[in-house]
Amino acid sequence: MDIHEEKVLTKEINLNQLGATLNESWLHAFGSDIKMMLDMMGFGVMAGMPDIRVKGNRRQVQAFAGALKGERSHMNAAKRYGLTDPRTYQTRSRLQRSIKNFEQATGIPWPIN
Repeated sequence: MDIHEEKVLTKEINLNQLGATLNESWLHAFGSDIKMMLDMMGFGVMAGMPDIRVKGNRRQVQAFAGALKGERSHMNAAKRYGLTDPRTYQTRSRLQRSIKNFEQATGIPWPIN
């Protein structure tokens, strides 16, 4: 590896955990991964972000993307309008629907509430 090359980390999120043991440490790591992605998305920082691969069937991956997008939209609305603005309530409602869809598709509880 060249001295000027950056090492890219690869992070894998496996949504096929229904047959495996969903334990507290896996859920904690999952929540940390989501928080890191939201932090990076919120600040527009992509440099240094690991290459993230999400495994699962199409419905699971789409539900994950929807929940992540919902979290980001709600976070942005709360920052921009405040927590009591009707627009923020609307994003919260959409977020709750996307979380429910994720949980139904994967059987995994969404770690951020």
